[in-house]
Amino acid sequence: MRPFTRLLLGENLANSIAPILMAMAARNGPELCWLAIHRIRQFQEQGFLYPLDEWIGRDLDGDGFVSNAEATWEGWTMIPDPVKAVCTIDGHIWAVPGEAYPQARILLYRRDLFEEAGLDPNRGPDSWEEFLEYARALTDPNLKVAGARFDRGRRGFFLQPAAWMWYPWFWGAGGNLVEQIRHCPRCAEEHAWTKEETEFLCPRDGRPVIFDEHGERLETRWRACFADYEAAERSLRLTQRMVFEKFVKHPLSKKSIVLDAAQIQKGEAVDPDTGERFAFAPGDVIEGVARIWGQEENTNMVELLRNGEVAMLFSYPQQMADFNLRDDQLGVAPIPPEKPGMPAVTCGGWSYYAMASPEAAPMLEDPKARDVVFDLIAGPFRYRNEMARIIAEAGMHRYLTPAQLRDAGLTDYLESLPDWWVRNFDAAIANQRCEPFQRNASSVQHQVFTNYIFARITIDPNLDIPKVLREVQAAANNKHLNEAADPRLAAFRPYGAALVLVFFGLFAWLLVAYVRGASQRYRLDASNFGSGRVLRYKIVAPLILLAPALLSIVLWAYIPLARGSAMAFMDYKMIGESRWIGLDNFLKALLDDEFWIFVRNTIVYVGLALGMGFAAPIILALLLNEVPLGKYLFRTIFYLPHVMSGLVVMLLWKMFYAPTDTGLLNQAFTSLNRLPLPLALLVKWTVFAIAACALGLAAASLRGAREREGFTNMVVFGLAAVVWGMALTVAWRQYQHFAAAAPHAPGALWSMGKGLAVWLATPFDVTPQKWLVDPKLAMGCVIAPGVWGGMGSAALIYLAALKSVPDDLYEAAEIDGAGMRRKLWNVTLPTLKPLIVINFVGATIGAFHAMGNILVMTGGGPANATMTLGLAIWYQAFTYLNFGYATAMAWILGTLLIGFTVYQLRILREVEFRRAGEN
Repeated sequence: MRPFTRLLLGENLANSIAPILMAMAARNGPELCWLAIHRIRQFQEQGFLYPLDEWIGRDLDGDGFVSNAEATWEGWTMIPDPVKAVCTIDGHIWAVPGEAYPQARILLYRRDLFEEAGLDPNRGPDSWEEFLEYARALTDPNLKVAGARFDRGRRGFFLQPAAWMWYPWFWGAGGNLVEQIRHCPRCAEEHAWTKEETEFLCPRDGRPVIFDEHGERLETRWRACFADYEAAERSLRLTQRMVFEKFVKHPLSKKSIVLDAAQIQKGEAVDPDTGERFAFAPGDVIEGVARIWGQEENTNMVELLRNGEVAMLFSYPQQMADFNLRDDQLGVAPIPPEKPGMPAVTCGGWSYYAMASPEAAPMLEDPKARDVVFDLIAGPFRYRNEMARIIAEAGMHRYLTPAQLRDAGLTDYLESLPDWWVRNFDAAIANQRCEPFQRNASSVQHQVFTNYIFARITIDPNLDIPKVLREVQAAANNKHLNEAADPRLAAFRPYGAALVLVFFGLFAWLLVAYVRGASQRYRLDASNFGSGRVLRYKIVAPLILLAPALLSIVLWAYIPLARGSAMAFMDYKMIGESRWIGLDNFLKALLDDEFWIFVRNTIVYVGLALGMGFAAPIILALLLNEVPLGKYLFRTIFYLPHVMSGLVVMLLWKMFYAPTDTGLLNQAFTSLNRLPLPLALLVKWTVFAIAACALGLAAASLRGAREREGFTNMVVFGLAAVVWGMALTVAWRQYQHFAAAAPHAPGALWSMGKGLAVWLATPFDVTPQKWLVDPKLAMGCVIAPGVWGGMGSAALIYLAALKSVPDDLYEAAEIDGAGMRRKLWNVTLPTLKPLIVINFVGATIGAFHAMGNILVMTGGGPANATMTLGLAIWYQAFTYLNFGYATAMAWILGTLLIGFTVYQLRILREVEFRRAGEN
């Protein structure tokens, strides 16, 4: 018998839980699960967890919670009521906090840097404005920091643009994220309570709103309400100020002066306290006080705080030892509220222990084994004082909360700590609130908040925050939190059934048409084979030889496909009871605005991937075929990137895309600013000429393809259309930019022409780009590494195919007066048609299914700019555990590819394969 195993499943949704899910579904899962707060309900719904009622207590009064009086385990009485609400679902306890004492995010700061900046090292800021003042005083982008990997100076704060980072600011301004709504049967009104509420007292009569008039427990409806509070906009404005607010420091007093647009343009600042005016140079202006996670070459917060590259950050108390700082260097403080005197609120960082169900971990079918697992779960509560004593005796008592030291009787250690440390520590964790924990909380927190707000708030200073908040709240309520069926489903079900019937009818017709065509083309005549013995030898024997491979494909491909397809019509649970819902998953996808955004992104991705990656190997092969000297050297050079792992290529380019002025690509482009004017003009005019020639060739290809028929012409037409589409997209974005300043169309067009003329006549003025974190650039940036890595190997295949082109065809074309373009168009491309067909269809289908490169580089962001259908299906299945919905999306994606496959098979029937000539 194998020993007990423990699953550590944290908050990072980029980590796939697919292996764990498969292990649990195969009855080989871990017995003890350590889950983040938003995972508890996911795992409970899937049937992965076992209730802990038999050890902790049962809900005897039926109110949906196990009170302290109903508990039989003393550890339950130590857990705050809001945390009990997290652990309890429908009156059953499914998880327990993994720590006996709350672990919350607090403000950690470098005391020595505070002293250096003239700040009080024994306290943190007590309001947002003071926090910004502290951060500006601590920021010096030109400082040489010893031990820093990159010369980025020092910033006042380490900003992680994530939902949990925003919660304390929002709560500290008086906001509320989600609320529970119940209908009171006595006053016949709906009332709302916070997500942590457990008593549900009616505001009318002060009595609990638990049961209806028939004694049945009332259902709770969840509603996102963050956009209803002005605190949401104010707290997000605070984040924008950390990133975009510009200021200068007084040359003598070093006081930070915030600048407005007029002062920046004039180059003169005014001290608001003294009224003194002083001039500054453009290089003296500092933008932002934050180092942003994910937008720097090095965003390891431990290293940044230890080196002094940042002075403040949010972290857990138990992580303080990781910074390896002296006691006099590290300080703790509450996360500052909006205004002085308001209570500081923090985000609780509980992790939760849960027991796997016997269906997921068969070892737990034995009651004794379940007792052992619960002993492990209860350990942090039973041995809390002993654990605190061990940590304190190891010299790390300052990393324990003062409450832990008091309860363990370690008063000597507590008295050895400075008064300001104890005072700040107690205040930092005094008011804790939980992250959202309701059903679909993970999708709300990561898919809605992160993608739509925090991926944009740090890159767009002009973001319409109120509008975005309203849109995000509507999406959270309509798609994620509303557990009732969408009322539109009932209206669309008849149309959906008709649509599905049409689809299956079309699919059957295409399949029958292809089989009939193939059978007619390859019809066998028994008279051609002679006797029956020869017939059996030439027909039956090959079928027998093919039978094992055919059975293997049927067993491992088609049978799982057929069984898995049924999931699209179910609310599927891996272990729990699945429910048949018909076409609802398909209709939900088709009625979801976000789904159509993913479809659009997929089409854009396919177009760019084919435009950038499909034609490039063909062009490279044609060039390599004409190289007179060093052809093996060039082939080797272009093939080398293919030797590297695809993951290595993606991570390498991700480093190239560093969105700072020290990033490789940004350094390359900003170096153009140092070119003298004549050389700069030469480069600009060369680029302009190349672009004009490319558009001209694309236009000629469009015209030529329109006048002919055939697959090659269709491919050329498509690629030319992609080139012109990219050019028109760039032109349209420029038009929108100039139209904002000149609303009328003639004025905008004039401004565009004038801007182009000025650009062609002036030196370069390139600014660092955000690349992967810019929604306008991210899609192209995701595709480029794959093109670079795979172009060389694909070019060698085309180069080998070029050897099959007979030389007499070229000679005949030259006799007829054909030039280089005509020979390429009428000889080379038609001869390469079979290979182009195979690669084109394969590249198209592969592009529709692409997700690995996007997951590694952007995870589908920023703001869902690179979220394709393939990646969305993966997220829905293996992150949010919506297997039925994901399967329905996969079927819809499959319908887009049937036509390509059928067309490929029809073309390949007419292909004649020959061996290429010797090189």
